[in-house]
Amino acid sequence: MLCTIADMKIAFVGKGGSGKSTVSSFFVRYLLEKEQTVLAVDADINQHFGALIGASFEAFLALSLEENKMKIREYLIAKNSRIASPKYMIKTSSPARGSHIVSLQNTDRLLSEYAVQFAKNGYFMHVGTYESNGIGTSCYHTSLSIFENILSHTPADGDNEWIVVDMVAGTDAFSGPLHAMFDVLCIVVEPTVESVAVFMQFIKLAQTAGVDERVVLVANKIDDNEDIDYIERETGQKVAVCIEYNSALRKQRRESAVPQVPETLRLALSEIMNITIAAKRSPVAHLRHLHALHKVFASQKFTIDKYGDTLGHIDTEFNFNGKE
Repeated sequence: MLCTIADMKIAFVGKGGSGKSTVSSFFVRYLLEKEQTVLAVDADINQHFGALIGASFEAFLALSLEENKMKIREYLIAKNSRIASPKYMIKTSSPARGSHIVSLQNTDRLLSEYAVQFAKNGYFMHVGTYESNGIGTSCYHTSLSIFENILSHTPADGDNEWIVVDMVAGTDAFSGPLHAMFDVLCIVVEPTVESVAVFMQFIKLAQTAGVDERVVLVANKIDDNEDIDYIERETGQKVAVCIEYNSALRKQRRESAVPQVPETLRLALSEIMNITIAAKRSPVAHLRHLHALHKVFASQKFTIDKYGDTLGHIDTEFNFNGKE
């Protein structure tokens, strides 16, 4: 069945406490006001995103729960004969002929079974967090792999559908292919030594990974021009979007789980929206990057030892225009 699937992918990252969850939640609600369709995803181990956007949190819907993970991979594989079974689908496995391609429509089983609808055009998913039986033995990077599978099977084109992600703090996005899945990586930076240090770590990794052009510096909790000058001087980067410090937000958070979007923030949110639309990648470029990442990961000894030869997962004849 052929269908038109349109979405843009944007992730909000930054040091813990920088305000990335608050800014990303305001962005989600701004998009909904503009009558966009939004899939909001909490990919942070500290799960606050749902409450900030007014979505109910259902622990049993965590994407990383083993039962959910296997069912989702089976659904994504569909008729793709290149992957023998869900247990052989690795985090860089890209879509192929016969794969199910995710749609941000409520008719898509992935959304209907694993997302909570919290607005007319708003859906919420969460990756999950550490489970009690995994303390001391599990790694959150492994939990993120199922979300990476979902993102890789969602085309990167269109004008009115969005995937907005509250990401793990700091540089954890570089532990796998997650950093390459987005049109824009908004790094929320406050004018502190620690926040600037996290940005510098992130941008260096982004340069090495070849995604630094997608990095957008969002200055948050800004009091005056001196704060902006400090961030730009220390990072060597131009602030793309500036958000003023708003003392009323802290009080709103105490009184309500869903703070109101400040009028003074709307211009900044509009700028983030326009930057993302301008940075939108073509499905061809998205797929090419997925294949390059898979070749690297599939060639690692630990991958071969655990999964065998997975280079055959790449289908050079597949394209999103011929999606099922």
